[in-house]
Amino acid sequence: GQRDPLVEYKNEAFEMFNELRDRIESSIVANIYRVQVQRNAPPPPAPPLVRQVTESGPGEVDGANGAGRGASPQQRRGAPVGVGSAAVPAGAAVKIGRNDPCWCGSGKKYKRCHGR
Repeated sequence: GQRDPLVEYKNEAFEMFNELRDRIESSIVANIYRVQVQRNAPPPPAPPLVRQVTESGPGEVDGANGAGRGASPQQRRGAPVGVGSAAVPAGAAVKIGRNDPCWCGSGKKYKRCHGR
């Protein structure tokens, strides 16, 4: 009998597709077998950290600059106490505009970050 040309065309295309897949698969496998793994030398070990322990009496303050447990975080960081506190009064809140950068530091506009 006669064969439908459309069916023959589809069968031929399917066979060509399978051949293409087989060629791609064999080339991938050949490339994998050609790969040569090179190991890098491990990095040298880090030197051990050494901490110096100083003893202080009950009346002495810990730390070299006088910043102990009772010190504020600014004193512990070594910053002068009065710096930065005069910029904004204690009770006032700074109004952030919608198009200003967000206060969290994400780089987004306030309206796209915390303004929602």
